[in-house]
Amino acid sequence: MQAAAGGTQATTVHEGDRLFGLTVRLKPEYRSSLDAVRSIMVGYSTPGGANAYIPLRELASITLDTGASYIYHESNERYIPVKFSVRGRGLGSTVADAEARIRGNVKLPQGYRIKWAGEFEELRLAQRRLEIVAPIAIGAILLLLYMLFNSLRDSLLTLAGIPFFGRRQPGATAACHGRGRRHAARPDHAAGGRAGPAGDGAELVGEDSRARTRPAAGER
Repeated sequence: MQAAAGGTQATTVHEGDRLFGLTVRLKPEYRSSLDAVRSIMVGYSTPGGANAYIPLRELASITLDTGASYIYHESNERYIPVKFSVRGRGLGSTVADAEARIRGNVKLPQGYRIKWAGEFEELRLAQRRLEIVAPIAIGAILLLLYMLFNSLRDSLLTLAGIPFFGRRQPGATAACHGRGRRHAARPDHAAGGRAGPAGDGAELVGEDSRARTRPAAGER
């Protein structure tokens, strides 16, 4: 049937230094309609060893259905890709909404399943890796802080302030009290300025990339 309706290469034709595949199939009048395809004669061997022919309609049901023009194969499985782009909203919420609608309105035949791939699959894999890497990184930071302060309380206080160090706002000052000292961090006042801890009466102020030291009370 593949050779009769779709055609198959029977031989190769040489024309000068070029090669062409010669494809053979039935004439258009024998394959242009469903009735014509149903009437294609299929050969078979009789018990006596002779050849006989019967129409295809007696062997199979021939119908015209709408489906994918091409079916892909991956990991010994067939799949049909359905692609779409997201605009004006997040990818995760879009896929979650689509999953809910498909789950409530589409009933897949037996043996079929839906797999969300592409950027969403990469996002999900990145989130899974982050769920593993983030606790390890936080634990390592906590261990280093404990080795520095030798105090679990101070280590936890310092670790709790890490999310706020990246947010610099004018006039904001972050301070923590521990072990009898006051540590203050002030935002930069000029490009290239630095801010650092201040203790025992000394503070470093970021201003024009210069550090100024102020003596403690009682000192000259």
